[in-house]
This record gives sequence, structure tokens and C-alpha cells, in this order.
Amino acid sequence: LGTGCSGSNPPPGPQPGNQCNADIVFVIDESGSIRDSNVPGQDNYDLLKNFATSVIESNNIRTNVDRGNIKVGALRFSDTSRVEFGLNQYSTASVIVRQIAGFPFTGGNTNITGALRTARTEILNSDRPDSTYPDYVVAISDGYATREQAILEVEANTLKSQGVTIIGVGVTRNINAANLQRVSSGPRNTFTVDDFQQLNNIAASVARAICP
Repeated sequence: LGTGCSGSNPPPGPQPGNQCNADIVFVIDESGSIRDSNVPGQDNYDLLKNFATSVIESNNIRTNVDRGNIKVGALRFSDTSRVEFGLNQYSTASVIVRQIAGFPFTGGNTNITGALRTARTEILNSDRPDSTYPDYVVAISDGYATREQAILEVEANTLKSQGVTIIGVGVTRNINAANLQRVSSGPRNTFTVDDFQQLNNIAASVARAICP
């Protein structure tokens, strides 16, 4: 099968890597505070989207997306949540990355509770209710809940009771660290950075939390 043939090109398609099965939903904060802290020459919302795409482009996740072992969905949230694409819509990492990079910005308040509910009811329970793959929600926000905050932990626990691992990513020092830890699935799945420029420094660690 080509062994011993010098100068042969490697076969096209995904390269070898560890198999990893997962359904991943990215929950992306687009509330007004994201851009309120922009500095000249920097768009925090772009940096937030770049972080999500960097997780997807991490070698083991990208390879397994392209093999069909990982399915990815995404939603944006502020006052309300908007499902951008479900788990069955796109099957290649390059297309998923392009879609996330093109997400528009709405602004508004921070309804993390509603976003987690939408991830559960409109993506995970709707798109692949019988999937045997592990489910992950990667929730990225720069602040604390300003809508439905009284039932945030209830909604997070509902997801966890269904076997969903919530990876909480908090950006800036405005994050309510105690809330983030309660919402996330333990310390291993809780990540914080002081500013948006540091997000890509943790992308590989978030990817390893899904695909060790």
C-alpha cells in the first residue's frame, strides 16, 4: 500500500489523531458590555469569536469534526438567544469557523439563563436527542447575568442532570467568579482571563477539556 515509495504525497483529508466523539454547543455573549470595553484598534466581539474558532481549529477537534465524530452548534445571546446553526447543519471545521466569524453583533443585556435553556431545548434536545456522544456547552461571557439571574443555577443544573458538561469561560474582572464556578461543571471546566486579548491563550486548554 505504498510503503517504501519515496516522494509519495500523503493522502488528502484529515490526518491521524485520537478519536474523540462529542456534541458541542458554543454559547456566545453579544451583550452591549462586550464592546463597551473596546480599546482603539481592538474589537472585543471579534476576539471572542476568534477564541471560539481557535477551539474548533485545535488539531484534535478539527480532525474529528472533519471525520464526523464531533458535531458543533452555536448560538448568540443578549436579552434573547439566537440559534445560528444546529449540530447537524455543518460537517467541516472550515465552514463552521467561517460561519462563526460572520456572526453579527446585537448588544443588549446578559441573559445567560435563557441562553443555556435555548442550548438545551433548541439544539441538544432537538437536533440529536438520541445521540450517545458526550454533550458539551461552551458558555463565553464577560459579565454576570442581568436577566433571569435567580434561576441561572437551576437552568445550569438541568443541563448537568442530562449529562451535559458546561465549560464556563469568563472574560474580564467583571465576571462573578462564584456564579461561574456554580454554573460550570467543576474547576476543570472553569476558565477565566482578565481581558479579551488573553482568550486565545486558553483555547488549547478548553479544547483539551473536550478532547484530552
